[in-house]
Amino acid sequence: MSEEKLTSNKLDIEQKRQSLNNSEDNRESYKPISEDTGLDHVSGDTLKNSNMVRENLDAQDGADEKMLGTDDKETLALKNVEVKFIAAADPNGDAKIEIESAEKSFTGMTKEELMKYANDPFWVKLRWFMFILFWAAWIGMLVGAILIIINAPKCAPPTPLPWYKEGPLVLLDKNADSVSVDDFAKHQVQGVIYELPGDKTYKIDDVQDQIKKLVDKFKAKNIHVVIDLTPNYVTKDDELLKKALEGDSDSLTAFVTSDKKTNFIKVKGGEPGNAWEDQGSNKYYLKQFGDNYDLRLDNELAQDKLKGVMAKLAEIGVKGFRLSNAKHFIIKEAAFEDNKPTSDPHGFALSNYEFYEHTQTTFQKGLGQLLHDLNRYVKNITNDEGFLTIKDDISNHMENYAVGEFLGFEMPRFGFINSVFHSPDATKAKILKDNFDKIHEHLSSDSTKWMQIEYGHKAYEHFDESAFKLFIGMLNGVQISKYDDLIYFNNSTELYTKIQKEHETVFQHGNFEAYLSENNTAFAYSRMKSGNPGYFVVVNPSKNEITAKFNETSVLGSDLTYVLVSNNFADTPKNKVKLNEIKMPKESTAIFTFVPK
Repeated sequence: MSEEKLTSNKLDIEQKRQSLNNSEDNRESYKPISEDTGLDHVSGDTLKNSNMVRENLDAQDGADEKMLGTDDKETLALKNVEVKFIAAADPNGDAKIEIESAEKSFTGMTKEELMKYANDPFWVKLRWFMFILFWAAWIGMLVGAILIIINAPKCAPPTPLPWYKEGPLVLLDKNADSVSVDDFAKHQVQGVIYELPGDKTYKIDDVQDQIKKLVDKFKAKNIHVVIDLTPNYVTKDDELLKKALEGDSDSLTAFVTSDKKTNFIKVKGGEPGNAWEDQGSNKYYLKQFGDNYDLRLDNELAQDKLKGVMAKLAEIGVKGFRLSNAKHFIIKEAAFEDNKPTSDPHGFALSNYEFYEHTQTTFQKGLGQLLHDLNRYVKNITNDEGFLTIKDDISNHMENYAVGEFLGFEMPRFGFINSVFHSPDATKAKILKDNFDKIHEHLSSDSTKWMQIEYGHKAYEHFDESAFKLFIGMLNGVQISKYDDLIYFNNSTELYTKIQKEHETVFQHGNFEAYLSENNTAFAYSRMKSGNPGYFVVVNPSKNEITAKFNETSVLGSDLTYVLVSNNFADTPKNKVKLNEIKMPKESTAIFTFVPK
C-alpha cells in the first residue's frame, strides 16, 4: 500500500477520535482513588462503562502495547481467580472488589481410580493384616478384662469373730450337770464357764482330773471350756508362803507385808485392822480375803505361779480364763497409812469394807499392762484360740485397766447394763446413754468394745423379761447366763434369733451409736454396716407409756419399719413409723430396720 494511502487512513481515524472526544456525552471521566482504600474501590460510573479509554491518547498507543501471546493466555486460563464485586450502599458510593485465589481442594480418588488397586497384592495383604489385627486386639481386650475381673483383689470380708465373742456362754451350775451336751449344742452354745473355788486356784492338781472330764465331755460338740480363777491370794499351806515365812527374802517379795498395823479391813468386813496378821518380829501379812494371804501379782514369782496354773489348764484343753478380784492384783509398795472414809459413807458402818477408800490396795498403776501381758501369755499357750478377761465391773474405772487407748484384756464387763433398771424412772434412759458414750469415748478399739453381757433373774426383776432380752440381744457383746435363763430367752424370741442369724454381719461388725429421746424418756441405739440394712433398737425403761421422739441424724432417716417388739405390746404395731412418733408401752423394747442415708 502506498505511503499516501496509509497517511490518509491514519488521519481519518484521528479525526474520528477527536470528534468523539468533543462530544459531551462521550467524554471520559476519572474519579480519584482514595489513598485509604487503594485500588480496591472504583466509582459507580466506571462500573457502568468498563470500555473506557484514556484521554489524549496518541496514535502510537495501540502500537506500543504488547499483545498477549499464546502462552500468557494459557497461563491465565489455568489460574482460577475469583473476583467479588460488592456494591456500595450509596448509589454514588464506592464499590468494593475482592480478588481471591480459589484453590481447588482435593476430593479424593474416584471409584474407578480406587478399583485399580483392588487386586494389588500389597493392598490385599495390608487389608488382611488390618482385619486380623483388629479382631486379635478386640479378643485380647476381652480376655484381659475377664482376667482382671477374676484376678482383681476382692474386698476382704470382715474377720470372723472368735468363738468366745459369738457366744452364748453358759455358766455351769448344779442344774446344768443334768443337761446333755446335745441340748447345749441345740442352743448354739459356744462355751461353758466353770467357776473354780478361790482356794483351789493354786491347788490345780486336786481338780485337774475333774476339769479334764469336763473338757472331754463338751469337746465332742466343739464347745469350749472357760475357767474362772481367783489368783490374788493363796491359802496358808501354799509352798511359796511357807518359804516366805521361813525367811526366804525372794519369796517374801511376792506377799504384802508391813512393819506396822493400819486400819485395813477385810473385804467381808469386821473390826478395823483385822486384815493384818502378825507373823512375829513386827512383820504383818495382809489378809483381805478370809484366812488367805494376798499376793502381789506384779511380782515375778507370783506371776510365774499364776502362769503355771494357766499352762496346766491349757494343756488339758481349757481355752479361756476369767480372773476375779483384778483390782487387787497390784498393791502399793510404800509404807501404808490408814484408809480414809469415802466421800459418801452414808449407809455403812466402820466395820464395813465399803465405808473406806482403798487407794493403797486397789486400782494401782500398771494394772492394765499386767493384764495385757497375761493375755498375751494365754494367746501363746492356746495357739491364739483362747482369751483372758476379768469378771470385775469396770464401768467407773476404765482408765485404770487401759494401756494407752486400749484395754489390757478382751471383753470388759459393764455392770450398769443390769443395775440401771433398779434406778428411778426419770434417770434410767440418761444413765444408759451416758455410760455407752463413756465406753465409746474411752475405748477406741472395736475389739475392746465387745462386752460381756452377763445376766440372770436379778437383771429383769424390775424390767420385762422379753424386753430385756431384745435390749441386750443387739448389743456388741457376748451373752453369759445360766442354762435355765438361756432356754427361756431362746424359746420366747425365736424370731429374734432368726433375724440375728440372717444379718449376723450387722450384729458382729456393725457400728454402734447411742441416742437419747427428747425429754430423756427413751434410750435407743443403732447398728449399721455398709451394704446392709440398719437396725434401730428403742427401749422404754420407765413404768409409763410414752411417745419416743428422736431427731434425724446424718445416717438415720425419718422412716422406720417394725421388725420385732417385746411381749408387753398390746397390739401389733403398724408396719412403718416416724422417728419422732414411736409409741412405747411401759418397760418395753422395739426393734426397727431402716435404710441408712
